[in-house]
Amino acid sequence: MLPVGVLSPSGTGSYALSASVMGQFSAVDVSLQANNGNPAHSDTSVLRGLVQPEAA
Repeated sequence: MLPVGVLSPSGTGSYALSASVMGQFSAVDVSLQANNGNPAHSDTSVLRGLVQPEAA
């Protein structure tokens, strides 16, 4: 797992990741985290999806 950022209270966000980083993963998982500085996955997933490679 790779934490990429915090979602604003508005509920919208954009996170840029390079193709080389995304090529290492097959899925994206958004989880709810306690605001305590611990980046470990909370086991409370709210969104999950498969990563599709970009067509050249």
